[in-house]
Amino acid sequence: MMDELSHIKKIAAKKKWGQNFLIRPDILDKIVKAASINQETCIIEIGPGPGSLTSWLLQTPAKAIYAIEKDFSMEPYLEKIASPKLHLLFSDALKIKFWEIGGSPRSLISNLPYNIATPLLLSMLLNASCFNNMVLMFQKEVALRISAKPNTKSYGRLSVLSQLLSKVSYVTDVPPSAFHPQPKVDSAVLKFSPYQKPLYSVNISFLQKLLHHVFHQRRKMLRSSLKGLVKNPVKVLDLSNIDEKRRPESLSLKEFCILSNNAEKIFSFE
Repeated sequence: MMDELSHIKKIAAKKKWGQNFLIRPDILDKIVKAASINQETCIIEIGPGPGSLTSWLLQTPAKAIYAIEKDFSMEPYLEKIASPKLHLLFSDALKIKFWEIGGSPRSLISNLPYNIATPLLLSMLLNASCFNNMVLMFQKEVALRISAKPNTKSYGRLSVLSQLLSKVSYVTDVPPSAFHPQPKVDSAVLKFSPYQKPLYSVNISFLQKLLHHVFHQRRKMLRSSLKGLVKNPVKVLDLSNIDEKRRPESLSLKEFCILSNNAEKIFSFE
């Protein structure tokens, strides 16, 4: 199988688009196995590049694979692995509703371009119920933020949104040597198993505003970091039964949802 990937080392990657092509068969195997693909699965792949992961996906029983690539120079390489079930879409994933492509059940499987991984993840999470699962590669630092628990330095906006909307599982670490060209950072693969609705009832749009406010000033107490969102933070915190001296990284998912719901009520009357 390694021979199938040897040509990728000769391909020039574009740094401006965060291209790092995966060339380790064992990592590709782990990614594919984590997705639990069957004959009904429609796979969405963002940023296939020259097709290393795509070629592995084509060996699964998937019904169809939709590969979304922004870089037209990758077309000759992707055409070499042409298949009736491979559909190439040359477009910017940030500008299309990729969660509506294909049919259900969908799996989103991707070695995400690192320079747009976070905004892509937010789009994925807000439409997570459209997917049966998502198996995604990130810089390890980002993966740790996504999977972080309360009272840790990595816990933040991505942690709350990711874990509120899906079950997050760690698949594998990925060293720089698994890529061409080799990045300067370690990577990791995560599996997201989306919930049909958030774990706790909350307006996700307002929660995002709240998370932005409090984690932008994460070292401040909540009574201070909420000031940019509501006029009377102490009232909101009292109503939520949350100590005003606590910092955002100490709140659980449930507490964030309670706080967001109460802040939204007061916000709407101010």
